[in-house]
Amino acid sequence: MGGTRKTLLAVGSLALLFIFSVLSRGHAVGKTTEEENADRYAIRMVLNAQQAAWNRGDVDAFLVGYWRSPDLTFSGSSGVSRGWDGVRARYKKNYPDRAAMGELDCSELEFRFLGTDAALVLGKWHLKREQGDVGGVFTLVWQRFPDGWKIIHDHTSAVERADAVQNQPADATQLLTKMNGEPSCEAVDTRTGRIVVLPNCKPGKLVARIEPAYPPLARQTKIMGPVKLHALIGKDGRVTKLEVVSGHPLLIQSAMDAVKQWQYEPTLLNRRAVVVDTVIEVIFSLNQSPN
Repeated sequence: MGGTRKTLLAVGSLALLFIFSVLSRGHAVGKTTEEENADRYAIRMVLNAQQAAWNRGDVDAFLVGYWRSPDLTFSGSSGVSRGWDGVRARYKKNYPDRAAMGELDCSELEFRFLGTDAALVLGKWHLKREQGDVGGVFTLVWQRFPDGWKIIHDHTSAVERADAVQNQPADATQLLTKMNGEPSCEAVDTRTGRIVVLPNCKPGKLVARIEPAYPPLARQTKIMGPVKLHALIGKDGRVTKLEVVSGHPLLIQSAMDAVKQWQYEPTLLNRRAVVVDTVIEVIFSLNQSPN
C-alpha cells in the first residue's frame, strides 16, 4: 500500500510538472500588474462561487469551476481521479450528504501566474461539521478558456492536527522524570503506552538523516520554509507513521519522503524499547544545495 501511494504521488508530481511546462509554452511574455490583478480577481470569483455552492449543498454547481473534460485530474490521499465524471463521482462518494459537506472556508490563497493563460493557486481549506472539523491544503492548476478560468488539475490533501499532548485528558499522560529528579521532556500516554515528546523537546538521538530533495517547482517559484510532521518512531528507531501538521503543499511530499528514511536510537523506558510520538520539523531554504 505504501509503495502504491508513493508511486501515485510521484506520478502526480510528474504530471504537475508536465502540465506547467505545456501551459508555459508560448507565454513567455510577462503579465502587467493590471492584467494579473484582473486575472486574480476572476479566479477568486470562481472560488467564491464554488464555496457558496458547496455551502448550500450543491456539488454540481461547485464543479462548474472545473474543466469539463476527460483530461481533468484530481489527486489526493486515495489516489488519482481522471475526467470530470470521475472527479464528480469522487466528491459524491466522499460527501454523500449535507452533514458530510459541512461549511467550507478557503484561506491563505497564493497566486503564481505561469503565463498569460495559466496559473497556480495554493491555499488551505477547512470544513466545519457537527461530526468533526476537517481541513488541509490544496494546489490548483488553472487555465483560461473562452468561457473563463477553469481548474484543470486539483491536488488536495487533508491535514490531521498533531496536538498529541495538549488535546489529551489530564489523566491520559504521566510526566516522566530524569534520573536526577528533574522534569523530563517526555510523558507516557497511559492509554497506548507510547512515549510522547512534549512541545519544544527533541526525541531520541537521530543516527541517520536523509536530506529532502528540493522540489524543482518550489525552488523555481522561490517557495521555502518549515514543514512540520507528526511522527511515530517505532521501538527499533524507525519512523513508522507520518501525518502533516503544517507546511507548504509543494514541500510536504519531499519532506515526508526524506523523514520516512530517518533512523533514531531506540528509546528505552525501564530498559524496554517503546514507541515515541513526536513532531518533526524540516526546514527548506533556497540557500541549500539542490539534491
